[in-house]
Amino acid sequence: MAEQDDSLRESGISIQGLPDAGQLRDLSCSFYDFSAAYADKVGDKTFDLRLALGLARSFATSTRFIVDERLAGAMWLPARYLIEKVLITDPKKAQHFRLPVKEVFVG
Repeated sequence: MAEQDDSLRESGISIQGLPDAGQLRDLSCSFYDFSAAYADKVGDKTFDLRLALGLARSFATSTRFIVDERLAGAMWLPARYLIEKVLITDPKKAQHFRLPVKEVFVG
């Protein structure tokens, strides 16, 4: 994190008040809980699977804007992890897929 902070400082980006990884993970989990509850309320049986694909796409395509190869790699890994989890899911059991939120947003 210190190296990332240094690169932000060098670029002139203010880092004061940035949340730490634990806060980001907690926020992501809270947002997921809210969204999953709504999906359940409206009978969306494949919410988790579709969210996993959306997150994987977001992680993977965002890497093209990242100059720092370590950070780009750190973003690529959860994309690949999610895609692999979806691929091993039996399509007939897609409604049982659960997004591993905490594992994806580990700081």
